[in-house]
Amino acid sequence: LAVCAGTVAILVVPHFSKNLEALGSNPALSAVWVVAVVLWTVFALQDSALTGLRFARWVPVENGAYGLLKIAGLIFLAAIGTANGIFISWVVPMALLLIPVNLIVFRRAVRAHTLSGTHGIVHTWGRRRFYRFFGLNYLASVLDQGMFAALPLVMVAVVGATQTAYYFIPFTIVTTLDALAYNMTTSLTVEGAFAAHRIH
Repeated sequence: LAVCAGTVAILVVPHFSKNLEALGSNPALSAVWVVAVVLWTVFALQDSALTGLRFARWVPVENGAYGLLKIAGLIFLAAIGTANGIFISWVVPMALLLIPVNLIVFRRAVRAHTLSGTHGIVHTWGRRRFYRFFGLNYLASVLDQGMFAALPLVMVAVVGATQTAYYFIPFTIVTTLDALAYNMTTSLTVEGAFAAHRIH
């Protein structure tokens, strides 16, 4: 799905804005874009996997490391005058963090969850209730992510890169606060599922 979404973006988005023409004009950049979309999908899922397996303490570590690497990469790439520096500074740190975080997920979190003997949520709730919750939660997540991902692209297409830079500062502040609330409620949902008697 990520490969399809990345490919569709390359084929469609440049036709809507001259500011985004570079996305489809360079075959090498287009290929890197599709790979980045796939890797970003895994990167985004890792936070949920860590939280769902009760290893949420690693989420701020991962995201803090990503933020620091991104800033350092941006400063370095700006200093040497690299083309597409912002894109590279977002993608390379994310790709580098995939390996250690996946090791934590699969070697520690999954193993600890399996050894704990805890029954899964399907066992506790039943399949029908689980699928209803999962379906509605997934739909809400897609709409939420669509809003956050599409809004900056719409801004670039409509007002250009310079004005979008001014817009992006408050947008980043707001989305950070939203991410904080989202992560807290996700952790509460996970803990409530494992220990319903402690939910209050």
